[in-house]
Amino acid sequence: MTVTHRLRCHLGAFLVLAASRSLLAQQPTVLSGETPVTLSNPGRQLALGDLDGDGNVDLVVLRVDGTLDLFLGDGKGTFTLRDSQRTFSDSSQIVIGNTDNDHRDEILVCNRNPNSTTNRTGFSLSRWDGERLKITTLTPLPFAPISSMLLFDYNRDGLKDLCAVLDKRLVMIRNDGNDMFVFSEEIANLGTECRTLASGDIDGDGTPELIAGVSPMLKAFAQGKEPRELLTGSLPWVVSSPVAMVFADLDLDNDQDLVSCEQAMLLVAENDGKGSFPFRYRNELLSVTALAVADFDGEHHPDIAILYSRPAPEQSYFEVQCNFPHSLRVLPRSVTTLQAPRAMVTQDFDGDGRADVVVLGGPSGNVLRLHMDPIDQTATHP
Repeated sequence: MTVTHRLRCHLGAFLVLAASRSLLAQQPTVLSGETPVTLSNPGRQLALGDLDGDGNVDLVVLRVDGTLDLFLGDGKGTFTLRDSQRTFSDSSQIVIGNTDNDHRDEILVCNRNPNSTTNRTGFSLSRWDGERLKITTLTPLPFAPISSMLLFDYNRDGLKDLCAVLDKRLVMIRNDGNDMFVFSEEIANLGTECRTLASGDIDGDGTPELIAGVSPMLKAFAQGKEPRELLTGSLPWVVSSPVAMVFADLDLDNDQDLVSCEQAMLLVAENDGKGSFPFRYRNELLSVTALAVADFDGEHHPDIAILYSRPAPEQSYFEVQCNFPHSLRVLPRSVTTLQAPRAMVTQDFDGDGRADVVVLGGPSGNVLRLHMDPIDQTATHP
């Protein structure tokens, strides 16, 4: 074998090895029930939506460095990372929804603190264009930091506006339908901390209200109506600002009931059919991180999922309170989650009629883990 031939053989082997390494490097990042994903930076929030309009649920992760990671879902329980784009360096709030009434959802992101020079809060809109996330920087908001925000059609013009809490004020940032959101009005001066907003048709008139999670009784707002407090009756505790709240028909009477989660307590209050919520159920927990309402057991009624921690020994739990209805019973804990869980989102990712869960956590807050059908289906209902 000549020297030239040997060199050609070595060069060919080197090129094959380099090509195989390049192919391995290009393998997509996939999140599935068997494969968790470790992010390069810790995550801050999770959100779900249909970004590509294919009818499947997609997952968006907002990291602490302001990066958006888009995982497209295949409708069979697998998410593939398709793009990562940087927004603001200190982004802290994210919501997903259809802002232009097409068949795809968009992402709205606000940064944590106003610019020290302009005293304005950065604000952006992102959409998937088939190849990448296209980020549009919107007109900055002239306010203090945003503590909570929700896409909600407050002015009833058919477009989802951005309702937000800024320095204890509830405001509407109007959607003009052309990728522009402009401050419109102050809905109310809440005068107290508000960490979460929700919406629901609480009085059964066909028009949803905007609900602010404020102490002591929660408040509902609707354009043209006077604000009103929701909880009624003699409450055996003081309601502080909840970390999460959801309105859902727990007892299947066509009225939306309240599920609220404070730092150390789960509250359920049943809608009386007139938009008032007498106290029904309370469960004291420790260090609640997240709350969700979905059908986890396939029995066609909403169940309540809670992510919470206990300090000694330090352990985090995913717990489902199964609704029968008119009674809540805890199913056996089936998922011991990651250390220091930060966020949770739930939905049916594979079309089997049972809700699945993605949890963000880990020692550094950078591990995504998918749990398909997380409750034990063999457990007997009490």
